[in-house]
Amino acid sequence: MAERAGAGRLANMAMLGIYNQLRGLFTIDELLEGMQSYLPPWRHKLLPYNRQILEAVSHLDLEGYRV
Repeated sequence: MAERAGAGRLANMAMLGIYNQLRGLFTIDELLEGMQSYLPPWRHKLLPYNRQILEAVSHLDLEGYRV
């Protein structure tokens, strides 16, 4: 999924998005705010890619994956 979005190195974001969607913990904006406060400024350029992946995952039907 991350590869199709043009950001194969951000597969960890896809996993975070899937986990977050299954658990219903945070909004995408809350996740990104947390990343922005935690990540060093030179990593902030990746946040738009992170958003792209998280939004793509939010549109998946994950009901079959619930435990």
